[in-house]
Amino acid sequence: MEMTDPRVTKGSVSLKYKLERVRNGLISKPRDLLLFDLITQTGLKMKSILTLRAGYFFGCKPGDVIRCSQLSQKNMEAFVMNQTLVDSWVAYYNKFRPSEDDHMVKSRKKGEAISLSSASHLVKLWFFGTKLEHIKGMNTLRREWQVNASDPRMPSSKKSTIKSSMTHIQPIVPVSTLQQRVYDSLLESIISGRIYPGERLVIEQIAKILQVSIIPVREALQRLSAAGLVSVGDKPGISVTKLSVNDLEDITKIRLMLEIYATETAAKIRTSKSIEIIESWNDRWLKSHRVFSEKKDPAFIDDMLKFNRYFHLAIYEQAKIPLLQEIIEGLWNRISPYLHILLRKLGTYDPADAFACHNEILNAIKEKNPGRAAKYLKKDLLSAKAGLIGILEHM
Repeated sequence: MEMTDPRVTKGSVSLKYKLERVRNGLISKPRDLLLFDLITQTGLKMKSILTLRAGYFFGCKPGDVIRCSQLSQKNMEAFVMNQTLVDSWVAYYNKFRPSEDDHMVKSRKKGEAISLSSASHLVKLWFFGTKLEHIKGMNTLRREWQVNASDPRMPSSKKSTIKSSMTHIQPIVPVSTLQQRVYDSLLESIISGRIYPGERLVIEQIAKILQVSIIPVREALQRLSAAGLVSVGDKPGISVTKLSVNDLEDITKIRLMLEIYATETAAKIRTSKSIEIIESWNDRWLKSHRVFSEKKDPAFIDDMLKFNRYFHLAIYEQAKIPLLQEIIEGLWNRISPYLHILLRKLGTYDPADAFACHNEILNAIKEKNPGRAAKYLKKDLLSAKAGLIGILEHM
């Protein structure tokens, strides 16, 4: 016998279709469609949405976390990119070709971010004549969307009072690939070091924070366990895996073998297009360093390490060996928490050696010189290992 959720009423089904029909009507208007999806999918305040710039989204894919640290120094906002947002962003980019500094939702005349009042008026226009005139702004739209257009089996939103670093996990909007969203959110929180290595993970607490049932949380933890990122220890329950100095030594040896091979292969077969991709990530990494140096704000550490990671992975991707790429990414995930913790503890960072290594690697790949690229990659990885040993010895 098929079970029916008591909250799914004839009226709510009708409203769901009306909301979806309004969204479908915006497909020919990429700017409005992107704004609609940013409102309903991210949980950001309208003021924050209007401050977003296109550069945040360049190169993003489903599962990437967009950290809006520029929007709030005290309470850094973030959201997970899902397929809906990626599709809307691609449609927007293909029509308007924005530069990195362009506001995502800008006035057609002046090119500046539209005002809050203009944004509210725009939302009202979407629903004019649809029998949904009670939707008069962003908050009403988001609430109606989550109640009527999301999975009705998901528990309603409740403010979490959990006192733990697990509160850094970003709440997500229920979507069709809920299990993947839960996994991506937990993965990001672990590899960014916001859930500390060794910290115990309580399934019920995570489910409450993410506003989902325990089933997708349990499935996500099983995947993370298979990747070696969480483990069952002597005490009952699951915790984030801790590395020892010996673990780091072993991982570095393996990384050197795999990443040098991938870099040498990429240098031999690189194309002009691949050079553009690698250079673009290196440029964004350099820019993030400059911003960090100017503002002295630890919130920008995440951007620095994210773009550094993407620079390296863009190189390895050019080797055209997907299995090798997958293994390398798994090893990066194992050491990533400690890189974040290291830079947060230091509060400052001298990038001179890293700048030099990146430039030498990039130039060597341009010149199709695999030996030289491998030499400076090795220097870069060993330098990172030296810094991490100090952190591991005191944890």
